[in-house]
Amino acid sequence: MAEVKFTSRAYYNAAQEHLKRAVSLRAQGEHFAAHYFAGVAVEAMLRAVSVKDGEPFDSSHSIEYWAKKARPLLKVSENRQNKIASALLEVNLRWRANQRYYTSKMLDTYLHNTNLDGNIRGDRVKASSGRMLELADIVIAEGVERWKRKTL
Repeated sequence: MAEVKFTSRAYYNAAQEHLKRAVSLRAQGEHFAAHYFAGVAVEAMLRAVSVKDGEPFDSSHSIEYWAKKARPLLKVSENRQNKIASALLEVNLRWRANQRYYTSKMLDTYLHNTNLDGNIRGDRVKASSGRMLELADIVIAEGVERWKRKTL
């Protein structure tokens, strides 16, 4: 069996692909899947700017973990650092890797308990998927900018 190589380029491409998938899923009304793939996109971009090619696969899926690994690479203005840090903090609260085993009701309950969206009435998963896409856009855009600086 062929072994898959996880390179920074592979993570970079996966981040963008998963974000596009999340947008498409949300447009189709698949809010749970959109929420999840937006989180995976963020994790992939953090991996893209953190890993060195040839390193063994790191099985951690924690946004907090990957954000810490990526932090030394944040050589941007303090205002941008704060925006990115804030987005990552919120993603870390909204998205957990174990959500892949949740039902939609379980995610709804989790989001209710985090109280991130206040006393939202209606579909919390739908609202959170929209917010996750906004947050993922911030992180992915910054990752793309860093990638361009790194490869120039």
